[in-house]
Amino acid sequence: MPLLKRTPVYIKISVNNIEVTNLSTGKTLSKISPVAFSTSRIVIANFNVIEALLRDMLKEIIEKKIFPVQLKVLIQQTQEVDGELTEIEKRTLRDLAELAGATHVEIVDHFRKLSDHDAATRLGHPN
Repeated sequence: MPLLKRTPVYIKISVNNIEVTNLSTGKTLSKISPVAFSTSRIVIANFNVIEALLRDMLKEIIEKKIFPVQLKVLIQQTQEVDGELTEIEKRTLRDLAELAGATHVEIVDHFRKLSDHDAATRLGHPN
């Protein structure tokens, strides 16, 4: 049993856009990046831009506590560019979530958005 409870978060990424949902509170935040992180060939082309934007969004959506918050993240690219996600794209999603503070990461490997209930269930978090 972990000492600190992990906060479940569902992250959806599309072209120059991120949507983050705190599955504990139901609060959702969506932002279009002021600096493009996507190109016509790939959704995450500029890693540093999307990482900074995601970190800022997580600070806004996660309640501040005395101890550092541990995140349990379900992350998904919701916009198909050219077929299935490559292993490189999956690794990019994992690295993005981990560098943003996730201690547990699961990747959705299809492009169909999940409901918040389905996302929470997939992370083992009862609603």
